[in-house]
Amino acid sequence: MDEMTGQDGGLPPARRSRWGSFLLIGLLLALFFFATRPVPPPPGWGTDYAAAVAEAAGANKKLVIAFHMPGCPPCAVMDRTTLKSEAVAQALDSYVPVRVDVSKEITLANRFGVFATPVYAIVDSQGRLLSRCEGAQSVESFVRFLVEAKNAPAADPTVHADLPLNP
Repeated sequence: MDEMTGQDGGLPPARRSRWGSFLLIGLLLALFFFATRPVPPPPGWGTDYAAAVAEAAGANKKLVIAFHMPGCPPCAVMDRTTLKSEAVAQALDSYVPVRVDVSKEITLANRFGVFATPVYAIVDSQGRLLSRCEGAQSVESFVRFLVEAKNAPAADPTVHADLPLNP
């Protein structure tokens, strides 16, 4: 501000507000693209559903299916944090984990009633749903989900009645 005239020598208020809006929009776009950039699957997670089903059946393990899609911010958060946790890796030892891209595996997503991502489903070797959770989870809540599902009875034995376990 000019002390002699009492006027601001900068941009008029309307112009300052316009530049502030552009900066805010630019910042929000940058944050969006940062949050949704592709993230490689966490270590130990397969991407071939049929192979994971065969492995789970052969090892007599349950299957953890992570339904995700590109550009899903909560999915990226899970990939960058929770699924990379050592506690989660230990809890997954008794499972065969597989990631399913719902934009490519629409039939499988429909079979499990997946309408938003991320969704995590645990199924037994017969394809029966044992447990399911939706949305981004903390390490503690995801480990609890895995531990509780380890000995859970089938939640709905008819979930897979219309489709074979192998696609």
